[in-house]
Order: sequence, then structure tokens, then C-alpha cells
Amino acid sequence: MALLLNPRVYPPDGYFFMETDGVKLIGDNFAKLILVVRDYRIRNGLPPGDPVKEVNDFTCKRYPSGCREMEPGMRKDHVGNSVPHPLSTRVNTWLSSLYRIASKNPLTFVLKTEAERRAAICFRCPKQASWASGCTSCAATANRLAFSLRKGQEASQGLLLSGCSVLGEDTRTSIFVANMRPAENAELPEGCWRK
Repeated sequence: MALLLNPRVYPPDGYFFMETDGVKLIGDNFAKLILVVRDYRIRNGLPPGDPVKEVNDFTCKRYPSGCREMEPGMRKDHVGNSVPHPLSTRVNTWLSSLYRIASKNPLTFVLKTEAERRAAICFRCPKQASWASGCTSCAATANRLAFSLRKGQEASQGLLLSGCSVLGEDTRTSIFVANMRPAENAELPEGCWRK
């Protein structure tokens, strides 16, 4: 069981993270701090690491009473039930993972015709859901990262795509990435290109 920060608790000394180079990064909340850390590393050419885990572990180490034991990838709701993280957090985590991969081996992309085929499937999919909600600056940072990862490519229906609520992916970006491993998830509808 992992020790995870309770998102409803504000650390007494605020949300901050100390980078290995001694820089103190500050955010208004957990999600914003993760984006500040990721953005700082991108701007400074530092290894991406895992900002979600690192910020969580750093905060829980200095403020253990604000944390709870629970399974990775889950959080507690107000009555103590385990529930998945919000789609915005899942998509940000996916983008961070893709960035880590790309920093080691450049991403390869499918042909434009294949990306358009995938986009058409995602556009009709009932599992499409908006993920860029709440913190506008957080969403803007995530969208900049997604744009950078796909090298500015955009499908004709790209602006109408959002996120996959099943896989937690930014579909505007995933449709371009070659060699995506098939997803074995019963929640994906028939005809999904990710199956």
C-alpha cells in the first residue's frame, strides 16, 4: 500500500517541492505543484522523473498526518471509498509518462491518413470526455506539453477530441503516436483503435 496525500488536506507550510538543484517550487495545490515541477524540468532540460509520485512522497514525508495508505492510482472520497483519480490527473500522468519515453527515445508517428482514421473513431466514441477543466493554467501547461509531444500535428477533427475516460489518454495526441500497445480493457467500445 502506498502512502498518498489526502487531496482535501492543505499542508501547514503550503504546497512546495525542493528540486535536487536546490530550487524551491511552489503551487497553490497538489495538481498545480505537479505542473509547476514538470514545467520547470521541461524549461531547464532536466530529466522528467515522475512529478506526481515525487511531489506526493516529498509532501507525505514532511506531513505524514495529511496522508493515507491506499492503492496506487486510487484516492479516497469523502466517505472513505477508493475511487480513481480525476481524468485531468490521469491525462497529465499519461502525458508525463509519454514525455519520459520521448526524452529517452524520440516518438515515432503514424501517417496522417492513419491519424485521421483514429481521430474519426475517437470523435464518435462515447468514452470521450473533457479533461482540461478546473485550473486553466494547469490545462494550458498540459496542452502545451501535448502539442510539443505530437510536434504540432493536428488531425482535422483534432480540436473536437478530448480525453479517453477509460485509458486516461489525451486522444488529440495518442492518435499520432505509433507503436501504441493494444489496451486490454473491457470498457473500451467495439471498434476502438486502441484494442
